[in-house]
Amino acid sequence: MIAAGVPLDLGIRNVAAGFPPDLEDVANRLATRLEQGASISEAFRDEASLPPVFRAILVAGLSCGQSEKVLEDVTNLTQMLIALRQSLKIGLIYPVIVVFFAVGMLGIVVSTMLPRLAGVYRQLHIEFPGWLSLATSFKVGPFHLLGLIVTFLVVVFLLWRSGRKSPVSGLSWIPGVSSVARDFSIAHFSHLLSLLVKYGIPLPEALRLTGETIDSRKFRQQTFDLADAIDRGMDMESAIHQQSAYPKFLTWLLVTGHRDSELGNALSQASSFYQGRARSRAIWISQTVPTATVLLVGGSVTLMYALTVFGPMVDLWSKLAEY
Repeated sequence: MIAAGVPLDLGIRNVAAGFPPDLEDVANRLATRLEQGASISEAFRDEASLPPVFRAILVAGLSCGQSEKVLEDVTNLTQMLIALRQSLKIGLIYPVIVVFFAVGMLGIVVSTMLPRLAGVYRQLHIEFPGWLSLATSFKVGPFHLLGLIVTFLVVVFLLWRSGRKSPVSGLSWIPGVSSVARDFSIAHFSHLLSLLVKYGIPLPEALRLTGETIDSRKFRQQTFDLADAIDRGMDMESAIHQQSAYPKFLTWLLVTGHRDSELGNALSQASSFYQGRARSRAIWISQTVPTATVLLVGGSVTLMYALTVFGPMVDLWSKLAEY
């Protein structure tokens, strides 16, 4: 709507009917504030139900007159993270099913087969190992299987519902996912700061506006510290080397671009680099993690059944051979 020049109060109210109920209420409140004469930044800033990061992104976009580009950038990055999340979820569902099915079958084996095997040991007056006594002491009943089924359904539900706060929330324990999210965040930071600088926003103010859009508390605070240091007259190179949250490549581009008066272009290159690296890592993780998980789970299940089923039988055959 912004790019097409459509009045936002009219446009938001007309499309609100197709939104979910909670989002429709938000859209109607925004339209009412705009109709009352509030600016776009004021209307969105006063709407407490919107995420602070989103409000900050919109205000920063309005400051450089490039709101549609900023929002499009945020949408594209978010869609990439959502695609990664969906790929990982689909890849993890199968191993979860295998694990719970294997545990259930193991419970059935322990409660049915091993007691009979122990009976064979007793009938033949063969001393059976202590671990077999321990295994046969476990009793698995219908309530245990019901509890396993309920636990499985809860785990699948939580896995499928993860990501409501952010696209990769609940999946950061997977190796590499946090790095992908961080690279996307740095790419967005670089792109937004590039737009602000190119449209003449003073660097300290541009850093503060961009800092408000950062999720990472440490990165956000150090961005504010960098803005304050530049405001006090400190040169970019000395100021940014005090901020440990900034990756080395981004630091080098900021220093070089500021020194050569090409900061906007340098930040554009940083955005392209980190976005490309994040995409490559996301593709690699989405292809590798599910496969590795299936191999790990499958190998573990095979070993577990070999020890549980064939181990006692081999031990029995060995002792029978001694007679």
